[in-house]
Amino acid sequence: MPPLPSEQYLSTRAAFRDQLLACIQTSQRLAGIRAPTGGHFYASALFTVLCSRAVSLLKLTPTVADGDPLEEPWDYGSAFTLSRSLLEVRIAFFYLGIECVTEDEWRCRWSLMCLHDCTGRIRLFEHMDDDPQELERQIAGFAEQAEELRERLRANAFFTSLPEGRQRHLLRGTDSFLSPLEELAARSGSSVGEFKLIYRLLSSQVHALPISFFRMDEGNRGTGMHSNVEEGYIQLCLALATHLLSSSRTEMEAKFQGHEA
Repeated sequence: MPPLPSEQYLSTRAAFRDQLLACIQTSQRLAGIRAPTGGHFYASALFTVLCSRAVSLLKLTPTVADGDPLEEPWDYGSAFTLSRSLLEVRIAFFYLGIECVTEDEWRCRWSLMCLHDCTGRIRLFEHMDDDPQELERQIAGFAEQAEELRERLRANAFFTSLPEGRQRHLLRGTDSFLSPLEELAARSGSSVGEFKLIYRLLSSQVHALPISFFRMDEGNRGTGMHSNVEEGYIQLCLALATHLLSSSRTEMEAKFQGHEA
């Protein structure tokens, strides 16, 4: 029988799995409830995304130390990438679904995200190699939607309360959030310093930059095989994900309290 990882790692993984199962049960129990507000709708949608990506993270985490590298690879880089995605989804969940704001501010947040979606699709479609006339038609459609969203923002009381320079910047459609991620993370329960550290650490593996593969020999990491460094990094991801799921489930339960059938 292949050797097992450390007891601490296995305990952390078990705690993550238990929390994930509890979240899935919450999601299933609340499924089908008519969302009374846009905040409820996006809380439900993003909580589902959170659960789905957490399942992927669980499947990526091995349970034996030296198993089949094609079946149970030790790949902390991929765990980092998924964990960063979980962290970002958690922030979006809090921002659109949980944080208490006025109706005008919520609609400003939502319209800004819609604008970012439109401008992002325009940039994507501009690089597609497809029927030119069809692409032009679709890009024109997105551009029209984007202008309608800009008009909606200009008519929003919260948006017009922002400094004029900030308004001009946001109308470009390059920002999806009104606040920097570290500020949102702080409002959702993490310190700014803690968020910056963990986000930079997780981001180090998203792109093939030198920090992602230099010094691989130190700690024997990045080979797909078990090592203390691989195990420790993956355990860090599991602990972080457990915290994100736990906080989100508590907020989800409170959000839908009194709305269940």
